[in-house]
Amino acid sequence: MKKLVGLALASVLAASLLGAPVSAAPKQQEVEGTILFPARHPDGCYTGLQRHLTSLMGEASNGVVGWTIRVEKFTWNKPFKLDVAGAAAGTPDLDMTYYFGEFATQEEWLGSPAPAAPASTAFETHGEPGEKGKVPKGAIYALICIYADETAPAAAAGVDFSYVAGKGVK
Repeated sequence: MKKLVGLALASVLAASLLGAPVSAAPKQQEVEGTILFPARHPDGCYTGLQRHLTSLMGEASNGVVGWTIRVEKFTWNKPFKLDVAGAAAGTPDLDMTYYFGEFATQEEWLGSPAPAAPASTAFETHGEPGEKGKVPKGAIYALICIYADETAPAAAAGVDFSYVAGKGVK
């Protein structure tokens, strides 16, 4: 019996020294959702509104006038693609902005409404339904919104989207 216990312990020790199989890190970040209404702005897409709502409500803000994604570091410097998924009312045009800093907390926002935004870079190709490019190094958030110029009727509403970033987005 002692030999069996000793053999079992030796096996466990050997397995721990060799290392258990490690699951591979995720190769892509995938997010799907629906945005109900455009965030009108003179420039066409106001991700700042979604940023403020994220400060106040967190993830519960997703889907009304935009969508906030926490960017995974493994996607930095890798390709991304934002596509319209499924049918939408009108002609959808999604835009996206990457932010390089944390957003204000709810307490900070309530203490000083509309705090300054962290540095950002926008992807706003008009006449195309989505966006594609390379995830900027250092990006913490990606915010998505529906393009809608203040002076024109909204081009789309109720837009389903698919965001994929990392390894070799197709």
